[in-house]
Amino acid sequence: MNSNGSLWLRVPLGIAGSVLVLVTLWQTVLRPLHWPPLAMVGRYFVESVGSSDTYRAVLMTGIRALIAVAIGYTLAMVLAIATGRSFIGWCAFFFLLLTLQKIPAIAMIDVLVKSRLGIGLAMTTTLASTVVLTFTWLVLHHRAATLDMREVFALRVAGFRRWQVPLYGLLPHLGAAIGGAARLAMSIALVMVILGEWRGVWADNSLWQYGIGVEISRSIDSYDAQARILASCLWLGALGIVLDLLVQGVFNSISRFVGVRFDR
Repeated sequence: MNSNGSLWLRVPLGIAGSVLVLVTLWQTVLRPLHWPPLAMVGRYFVESVGSSDTYRAVLMTGIRALIAVAIGYTLAMVLAIATGRSFIGWCAFFFLLLTLQKIPAIAMIDVLVKSRLGIGLAMTTTLASTVVLTFTWLVLHHRAATLDMREVFALRVAGFRRWQVPLYGLLPHLGAAIGGAARLAMSIALVMVILGEWRGVWADNSLWQYGIGVEISRSIDSYDAQARILASCLWLGALGIVLDLLVQGVFNSISRFVGVRFDR
């Protein structure tokens, strides 16, 4: 069976298996913990499908997550190379980033909201990109630091110079760490954007006032709040799948251009 045929078979089976596990866990574990009935969550989700505000919220949360990844992951790559391949970079940033990584996200939200950033795009993207930076940096730093200097020396002996050495030496060595960290970055960004939107609800009659986190926040004091919140979380899960596929597509395209596999 070819790979495309295998994919067409595995995806439906994977969805069916996940639904079966979800229903089983919901009925045997979550319902006894007084979670709302799964049918009620499904009803609110179906109702949200017909609302244009839902799609605006999904769109704006996705845009904020993409901005956060673009900023945070780029900085993580630069700092990982600095701390992993440079003693000066390690001295300047390693313990700073390691300490910053441990700051609870909820505390950062409170600090950022009360700063000049206030609420809105700047606060949510700063929050998400900071957490993306500190967590993905550690993964990339660990991989960059394991590059054997003999491999770099061998490239120089072979005639590689300047920009060719990091491109043909460090990039293939990072390999799957780059792709895996990018997927991790997107997951982290999405969760942190939701927390930022949740904490910083605003209304300015523009498209920027929408977000899944905003919808969740406004559902807290409503009727059947738990079911409404979980219905919004289903949209969050769907958005997460789409963004993960986008990340994989981007890195597959880059792989064809530079000749380096980021899934190995």
